[in-house]
Amino acid sequence: MLSNLQDSVASKKGSYQASFAMVASLALAVAFALGAAVIQLSFYVGSVQAALIFAAGFLLLAIAMKITSWVQEKRAQRKMKAVKRDVGRSVKAAAATARVAASPALRPPLLVTAALIAAGYFFFKKADQADA
Repeated sequence: MLSNLQDSVASKKGSYQASFAMVASLALAVAFALGAAVIQLSFYVGSVQAALIFAAGFLLLAIAMKITSWVQEKRAQRKMKAVKRDVGRSVKAAAATARVAASPALRPPLLVTAALIAAGYFFFKKADQADA
């Protein structure tokens, strides 16, 4: 069983190394493709203008990613506020129920309680006298 686990870990490790090599190769391919595109564009508009065009393109890409991130953050904040509001409502409902359950209207008045205690005392005292 241990050897199967070790073989599984070794194969996963090899898989991750192959994935890393693939991603590194892809990144190099993209870098060379961008370099070739800049060189090709520089034949038409000049080298400085080609570099500026690519810089502007990447700047626009970064701005779009930032706006997307901002929109997603705002959406998450709205969801969090909604969850907090729902939790607050639930807590308020539970607190209101607890307040109603503990309210004096549901408790017997003090005079009635005292009368019941006194009646019980006299009843049991009379029962004790009858037994004696």
